[in-house]
Amino acid sequence: YIPAETRVAVWAPDPAVFSLISLMLEATMDDTLATLRLNRIESVTDLQEISRGQYEVTLVAGPWPESIAADPILSPFVENGGGLVILGDAAPSLAPTIMNLGGGTISNQVGRTGSTTPVTTFGEADQRHPIFSGLYTDATIRERQLEQPPIFTYVSYSKGLGAESTLLSAQNGDPLLQEIPFGAGTTLLYTTSLNPAWSQWAYHGISLPMLHRSIQYVTGSPVVTLQGWTVGEPVTFQVQGSQANETIRIEHAESDVI
Repeated sequence: YIPAETRVAVWAPDPAVFSLISLMLEATMDDTLATLRLNRIESVTDLQEISRGQYEVTLVAGPWPESIAADPILSPFVENGGGLVILGDAAPSLAPTIMNLGGGTISNQVGRTGSTTPVTTFGEADQRHPIFSGLYTDATIRERQLEQPPIFTYVSYSKGLGAESTLLSAQNGDPLLQEIPFGAGTTLLYTTSLNPAWSQWAYHGISLPMLHRSIQYVTGSPVVTLQGWTVGEPVTFQVQGSQANETIRIEHAESDVI
């Protein structure tokens, strides 16, 4: 069963950043390339709530408080099937947890927070991945390039030894978006941020479908393109929390078995 509503816990110490993310995720958008579910966004003040099973997704959009250990909260959350999205301004404070989740290492910050001089922009994306698939279908766009928002700063990331993959690179080849599977869940690590002091990503049209699709992807919900599915055609999509060889029963909202 895939719920009609996704409960998203957002840790964003900056109220302006929380408001921005809330507006983006609660927006009613007509993504003609994907079926998007409704998001219920909640600002988390008691971080222990994340580990109590109230949320399908946790989005960390600012430094994790030093007084609260992140790993005992986030690692079990992801291992048990939760989806975790980390933005760049939160990454340094979660570096040990990222490693424990099967990821690599965070090192220095490239560029300067609050700068107006870009250090890079979006480069190559995995166009086969559900987050990016079909975003550009116009045959006249021969290079199939994404929009290129100015990025003023990002954190330098080195891949670990686990089964992670780079979904989006900067023009200089550095990772901008990593997918890190762990247990029954998935972490998406963005090395830059929606925070205007980090980039102008939030001011470009691509930010809305990317964020919506990121939330949708880590919950295991399939992204359905306009091409649709044909009866008898094999279809593959991710189901968080499932085990190997497990039979999945999918029901329509009216309880009709699909």
